[in-house]
Amino acid sequence: MRRMIALSGILGALVGAPSMLRAQGGACNVLCAPVFVAQPGIVVANALNAPEVQPGQKLESSADFLFRVTTVVPTELPRVALVGIVQWTPFAKSEAIVGSRSVEVTTNSPSFVYGPVFQLFTAGPLGVTFDALGVFAPSGVPDDDGDIAAYKHQFLLELDLNLNLGDLFGSGASPFLRGMSAYAFLAQQMTDRPVDFRNDAVYSPVLLFGLTVPIAPLP
Repeated sequence: MRRMIALSGILGALVGAPSMLRAQGGACNVLCAPVFVAQPGIVVANALNAPEVQPGQKLESSADFLFRVTTVVPTELPRVALVGIVQWTPFAKSEAIVGSRSVEVTTNSPSFVYGPVFQLFTAGPLGVTFDALGVFAPSGVPDDDGDIAAYKHQFLLELDLNLNLGDLFGSGASPFLRGMSAYAFLAQQMTDRPVDFRNDAVYSPVLLFGLTVPIAPLP
């Protein structure tokens, strides 16, 4: 069973960034000045509703280090932003079903994520966003030539919870610390979903946890 490709989301606070950018004198005509962040963390697969390899035996959950660099482009719409993400799990391996066998495959090729992010609400330092994202990544399932690493486009939905750590550090903290946040994402791939031993598609979401660290500009 292949490991589901996951990826994306961004600081809920950045979705509302156009007003902040205009206040700083930045140009904002449809698309605003981009923001760049790094998002190191952990990605957890098969922890929820894992597919069954055979009756009564589900795929084991796995946790891997995740690194990604995200470009956020706020828009003139106050609750909408666009994101472009390069994501990499350098040490990742996962199980895949090839024929009737479960085999371990390397899944550390980079993935590319893109699409809109919608801010649902904020409450103090907490922000919640909803993402509808395209993913260009290795499929994880054999193609007609048996190639598991062949890239293809996928579609996923994601619900993101962000905690603005800058609010907790206080106004006396450095700009770098004020720009940090912690995230927890729930991502569900909607195309080419994982399948169980009966070849039935399974909704098996992926969890992502980590930190968002500002690169440029600093707050």
